Amino acid sequence: MQRKRKLLILLAGVLFLAVMSGFGAWVSNMETPHTTAPSPAVQEAHSGPYLIRLQVDPNPPTPSREATLALQVLREQQPITNARITLETTMQAMDMGTTPLEAQSQNNNLYLAHFRFSMSGPWLLHTRIAISGEQPITVTFEITAQ
Repeated sequence: MQRKRKLLILLAGVLFLAVMSGFGAWVSNMETPHTTAPSPAVQEAHSGPYLIRLQVDPNPPTPSREATLALQVLREQQPITNARITLETTMQAMDMGTTPLEAQSQNNNLYLAHFRFSMSGPWLLHTRIAISGEQPITVTFEITAQ
């Protein structure tokens, strides 16, 4: 009987320590703010024979200032300069509606658009590229505003 009692006390102590350890880890996680990693400085997506490259400045974008979205469209390493690029931004975590944009062709083989991310968090940039005589290309990039 004495032996069972000691074993029961030992098991109760181990269980208590396990519960307290789990509770401590849970509280620790609640107090630590979770941040999302910034998007890569340059993102690339492929669609058929095309490579679409996106660079966001500043990276990560912030709600306090407008970001420049610079796109480059390449086919077999050659820039495409006669495309019409339309963009649509949507926030992943919250329905903020969509914002349509049109990227303007620049002399340096880039297409630029400007957008102010209204909140921190992950956003999707839906990109539609129309090239004369070809089917439109669509790619989606993820951008994390902070």
